[in-house]
Amino acid sequence: MQLIGPAVGGWTYGLVEDFPALLPSLVGCALSILALVLFSGVHQTFSQEHPVEEKAEAAEAAEGAEASLAKSKSLLFQWPLPLVFLMRFAGGCASYTMYEAVPLWLISDTDLGGFGMTEKTVGSFLCRSGLWNIIYFTWILPWCSKRFGSRCYSIVTSTIATVTACILPFSINIPSANVLHLIWASALVSNNVLNAAFTNNAAPPEDRLLANGFAVTAETIGKAIGPVDSRYFK
Repeated sequence: MQLIGPAVGGWTYGLVEDFPALLPSLVGCALSILALVLFSGVHQTFSQEHPVEEKAEAAEAAEGAEASLAKSKSLLFQWPLPLVFLMRFAGGCASYTMYEAVPLWLISDTDLGGFGMTEKTVGSFLCRSGLWNIIYFTWILPWCSKRFGSRCYSIVTSTIATVTACILPFSINIPSANVLHLIWASALVSNNVLNAAFTNNAAPPEDRLLANGFAVTAETIGKAIGPVDSRYFK
């Protein structure tokens, strides 16, 4: 969705001449409302099926607040979770670059080092990467992770993502940039997926929810720091 979303925005931008960004904004708003409705339906169904369990969990959470705080502090330094949190942080920074900085670079003027693409051509560019990712995550990623092992394949995808990210700014034309981008996108996102699996594997079963909370926080901080870092790497 992070790749298809900008593509849809690019295709619908400018269809209403007086308000060029109106249609993309309405599409995004409609998708957000749909997600909220679906989440509410799932939550209501779960609440009806497990009302007693939910109340018991709420009571236990209230009683064990202080114990949970101490457990949270110890979990932060429980090896190898600090390494996993660092990996998730780095993945957040890289995700910002791929989803935010690259489209801005594509649309930038050629005098500034970009390709001077229009919104619609950027949409088509990202859509091709998105379609490749559907194929990649449906067949290639499951097979490769089982064939070579999650840890080994994570090393490979991290290396590929790093190399393609470094080469992409020096692309001589749009087709080569598109090929590099789709390879980078699939390698980076697959690495993020594997990092999520590593988070669950590194934490004890009873602490996985808490560990994932810390991991997502680290990833979000990485995405927030990305725009700050980009000021110093122009």
